[in-house]
Amino acid sequence: MSIEPVIEVRDLWFRYADGTEALRGINFHLLPGETVALLGANGSGKTTFILHLNGLLQGKGSVTVCGIPVNAGTAQQVRRKIGLVFQDSESQLFMPTVLEDVAFGLMNLGISSAEALHRAAHALELAGIAEAANKAPYHLSAGEKRRASIAGILVMDPEILILDEPTTSLDPPGQRSLAELLAGLPQAKIIVTHDVEFARELADRAVFFHRGAISGEGSIDDLVIRFGWRALRLACLQCSMTRSARPACHGSRESSLRFSSFLFRIRPAPSAAWSGLPMNCLLA
Repeated sequence: MSIEPVIEVRDLWFRYADGTEALRGINFHLLPGETVALLGANGSGKTTFILHLNGLLQGKGSVTVCGIPVNAGTAQQVRRKIGLVFQDSESQLFMPTVLEDVAFGLMNLGISSAEALHRAAHALELAGIAEAANKAPYHLSAGEKRRASIAGILVMDPEILILDEPTTSLDPPGQRSLAELLAGLPQAKIIVTHDVEFARELADRAVFFHRGAISGEGSIDDLVIRFGWRALRLACLQCSMTRSARPACHGSRESSLRFSSFLFRIRPAPSAAWSGLPMNCLLA
């Protein structure tokens, strides 16, 4: 017996008013409980695509969410099924306190203040930020703002979570903490990210966007290799193992600085394989 997808997109095309063709024949599906990473360069169509899933943009083709065709008449119904966490968390936080902010969506639906605040407190617990309930959002760290934004989505009890560049502005502990939070949530998820390590932690599979089309799908590692979307860590490990390869990390102060920055984003307790890396892979 086949499993019905919670999102199904067929032959989706979209062109902006200035003539830019942003999506070209997208076919995509998301299964219940599945996590899919969207990879690809800036401008490849990832964000335009996710804005079609809750009706913020509408192109040619079909988009179905939880069995509901997405169109102008169903947009409000669809948005109760999908929770969208934007890259800039501050754009979703605007009330005097975090608790009031999380409760806002429920009260906007006509739920009583007492019930909305009760549910908001529970959502903050789920997001691991209950202690910040009475703080002003602008007093939160970047990681706390991301969690508060997620709590504001969870309180609406969506079936699907969509996160656009969720690791932006987060330090390594914040990234690890966010990954642990998302891994524990039961909803199906779409994660738009450039962070291969973060995607590898969470995603069951990935799709790769290129110039408005999906150019491939498969495991994170498969797409990283197929499309040259490799982190410098992988290039340097290959260099260490073969000694014959000369990856881009050699001979350039700029590339060495990029790699040094990358080192600070990986998890602690690195693999023993690091001990054999040539020093010119690490320092200029």
